[in-house]
Amino acid sequence: MKRTALERRTPLRAKAPMARKREKRGLSSTERASANHKRRSASRNNDKRHPIREAARGERCTLNIVGACRYDTETTVLAHLPLGAGIMGGKESDLSGCFACSACHDVIDGRAKWPPMEGEHRDFYLRRAMVRTWCRLVEKGVINIKGAS
Repeated sequence: MKRTALERRTPLRAKAPMARKREKRGLSSTERASANHKRRSASRNNDKRHPIREAARGERCTLNIVGACRYDTETTVLAHLPLGAGIMGGKESDLSGCFACSACHDVIDGRAKWPPMEGEHRDFYLRRAMVRTWCRLVEKGVINIKGAS
């Protein structure tokens, strides 16, 4: 079989380079990146404190998953429960959370397996923990529910 040189069927056309965006004057690229990061983080956090999350410090775990819970108040945080109403790639509201020790938090986030025989009671654990957390937040005065005594 005889080899021949490859030929193009369509000629190459010269294209103009893409136009670059105008850069902000007076700022270096690192300063612009820093300013963008500050702007994004400020819009995410709105510079607000998170009283519900802070209320979890030193609290008892409200999940109490049998076979997983360590009952350690030092590792308790507000764990957002996977209830399915959150945005894609985001977290649920702080009201759909519970106080969880590190071991229980690992279980509901999927970093650890549910203990044997307890996985079938998952919904019970999540609902009970959320209601327990709401009661604790009302007692502490962090949230107020009209009509609740």
